[in-house]
Amino acid sequence: MKIVGIVAEYNPFHYGHLHHILETRKKGATHIVAVVSGHFVQRGEPAIISKFARTKMALANGVDLVLELPLPWSMSSAEGFALGAISILRGLGCVGGFSFGSECGNLEALKQAAFACDSPKALEALPYYLGQGLSFPFARQKAVSQIFGEDIADVLQNPNDQLGIEYLRAAHRLHWDSHPICIARTGVQHDQNSSHRHFASASLLRQWMMKGLIDQVECFMPSAAFEILKEQWDQGAAPSSLQNLDRCVLARLRTMEPEELALCPDVSEGLEYRILQAAKKAQNLPQLYDMVKTKRYTHSRIRRICMAAFLQLPAGLSRQLPPIIRVLGMNHRGKEILSLAAQESTMPIISRSKELLMQNGFPAQVVELECRAGNLWGLCTPRILPSDMDLTAKLTVL
Repeated sequence: MKIVGIVAEYNPFHYGHLHHILETRKKGATHIVAVVSGHFVQRGEPAIISKFARTKMALANGVDLVLELPLPWSMSSAEGFALGAISILRGLGCVGGFSFGSECGNLEALKQAAFACDSPKALEALPYYLGQGLSFPFARQKAVSQIFGEDIADVLQNPNDQLGIEYLRAAHRLHWDSHPICIARTGVQHDQNSSHRHFASASLLRQWMMKGLIDQVECFMPSAAFEILKEQWDQGAAPSSLQNLDRCVLARLRTMEPEELALCPDVSEGLEYRILQAAKKAQNLPQLYDMVKTKRYTHSRIRRICMAAFLQLPAGLSRQLPPIIRVLGMNHRGKEILSLAAQESTMPIISRSKELLMQNGFPAQVVELECRAGNLWGLCTPRILPSDMDLTAKLTVL
């Protein structure tokens, strides 16, 4: 067995994701584990379709075991997102490495950039560029360029390369002697608003779905994944949209004190006052984001802060490691992985929903946050869904 991990959102699952899985198989993976974001994703938005449906999409298209990336890490910055996912893969105890997509497709260049990001000299140069009002990613790129040159810094400007670098940094931080696999991205770039052959970015597919153009999405998704999406669509369980919660989120922000908002992740430098002032004037969330955004504060960061406030997600959790591994679905090869993990895992593995209620301490806090997120996600869909999906959903077994 050569078990390889993948970190993904599958929001929704498309041909680019299938290409990644097939290429990972070609690199020798006999078994694939995917760590998939929960109901809210890194962009600070609800996933377009439930994590349970996305689990089925993954299993129908070559993934063997699907694990959940809980809310504090799925809705974190790239560093926290990567740390949470890589720690789960490492925690299984039987995963040999991880595979990720990359714009540059050059693993050695990404390793050099990861080393550069953690170098003392680059860290010393970073505050200077942050002081110029640059966002953290751009300031870090400038600092690395100053110390190591533009060739190494250039890979820091691509979104998938940035995530790949964070995966490498997380593995190093966790002392995981893993074997990373870098798959060159094909077709279209991240967030690109055009398609190429049967490739289209997930963001473009989401735009079409929000406009009701589900037939336009079909040719860019594997048939098994589209069938699951269509089923959810017909049931009113997709697409989820934050527009359905605009007033709820604004109401939450308008009733918060600055000291309360300051306790949310990513809030610093008085940003809480800027957000709360905007919340008093904005008529919807996109307008609020535009009012708060500056060269320093990106849309993604602002969206995450607003969602963290709404979901009552406190700061600091993503700097810790996930305390449990939750299984969302598996096939027969996934059962083989879990059989091996039962002997090798360094973390508790949960595969039954009722076990979620048996947690204490930090694991219980993570479970409570995830259940709350699922309940509120159910208000984002065309048809309001029942509460407690996390506690009633059955494990998907193919």
